[in-house]
Amino acid sequence: MRTRSTWRRPGRGAWSPLIALLLLLLLAGPARPDSRVLRVADVEIDGTWKTREAVVLQLLGLKPGDLLDPGRLLAGRDRLRRSGFFHEVQIRSRPGEERGEVILELSLRERHRPYLDTGFGYRDTGGWYLNLLSLRSENTLGLGGRNTLGLQLGFRSAGVVLDSWTPLHPDASWALRLRLSALGEQRLWYQEETQWDGLFDEYRLGLDRNQADLSLEWRPLDRLRLSAGLSSLTLEPREEGENRDTGDAIPLDELPAPIAAESGKSLLHGLSLGLLLGGEGTGGRPGTSLQLGARLVDEALGAQRSYQRWTLALSSCRRLRPGHDLALGLRAGLMGGDAPWHERFHLGGTYSLRGFRDHSLSPLDGHGSFWTASGEYRFPLAASARTRLGGVIFLDAGRGGGLPEGRSYEIDYEALQLGMGYGVRLELPWAGVLGFDVGFPVTRGVTGESVWYYLTLGHSF
Repeated sequence: MRTRSTWRRPGRGAWSPLIALLLLLLLAGPARPDSRVLRVADVEIDGTWKTREAVVLQLLGLKPGDLLDPGRLLAGRDRLRRSGFFHEVQIRSRPGEERGEVILELSLRERHRPYLDTGFGYRDTGGWYLNLLSLRSENTLGLGGRNTLGLQLGFRSAGVVLDSWTPLHPDASWALRLRLSALGEQRLWYQEETQWDGLFDEYRLGLDRNQADLSLEWRPLDRLRLSAGLSSLTLEPREEGENRDTGDAIPLDELPAPIAAESGKSLLHGLSLGLLLGGEGTGGRPGTSLQLGARLVDEALGAQRSYQRWTLALSSCRRLRPGHDLALGLRAGLMGGDAPWHERFHLGGTYSLRGFRDHSLSPLDGHGSFWTASGEYRFPLAASARTRLGGVIFLDAGRGGGLPEGRSYEIDYEALQLGMGYGVRLELPWAGVLGFDVGFPVTRGVTGESVWYYLTLGHSF
């Protein structure tokens, strides 16, 4: 294995990988049964000064002694290009010293500066979010990794997020992750108008959420990732709410009692645990993934109260035929201990139960447990060179439980709820997947609408 730290642009007469490999196959000839098998004798890397050799080989997917075929080589070249670590990737080959041996020559030119980016991400119970504009730095320490600072827009949330993922080993089996966020969120609740029977006004209250998470990630297998770390969370409701239907401000002393009683800043420090199995099945990719998460908040770590918050997200996507997918999603959550109202679960609407208003299936101080199950049939409508338009038919079901002790409600917030509908998905190369859904309640819900509309980011799961 030889690594040279200077980069040279390949000459005009450089062979392409496919041409070189075809010539090598001809040179190998059919003289012996095993002479048609090409084997990598060496990999020469030219042009890297910070990227570790092991990182390059990990992306290439080939090392000395491996068998070689053109498809495997081209797949490795594509991984190097998609990594974002290099401006330019060129791969050439030449015969080795022994018959049937190949020496691969990699000419790489590394990125040295951050660049602007957009993209999508996913949170277990919050659904998809969009990085409107972010500054991204790749491969800072030469071990791979990624640092992103950007503006984020999610389900009733917006703010600034810093996300840093740094491998501790070239194969990324161990890594450190630091995430800092300052988000403004909204919580909704509904009150029936005294003058109009069955008509509900929508109220909203802003919430400032500042969070810092530092975790150690371990990936013992390609499709298994475990994490554990520290989590510091500060939540502070705004000083007044708003009646969204009338536009009137609601001062603190007129807010509902459960909200007004916890109007100050809450310090909720604790431990975080996570498990990711699979990693596919979301974003329209065939496959299955299971995500488990937990926040263990305790007064011994400086928190103002003690509780546990467990979440589960299971997603599966099966390709029936090109462009036609059947997707299934299951989400669940469980609270334990003395959790504040703004950390409890709120059901209804986008990424939850479509056919109902956002947060309308939970009381204003939330549920202590919930589950939702969704099914989608996704199919193509139109496609061009740069955009794709698809349709979706969906069915959602779910219910909440674990209502706050000592409170009584006139509405059955633990009833099973069903919704169904259809929508469209527009996939753009620069923005990701944008959607519009029309949902119809099968059960009555709480606020009693016969139809509701949603603008979405990404797929629902």
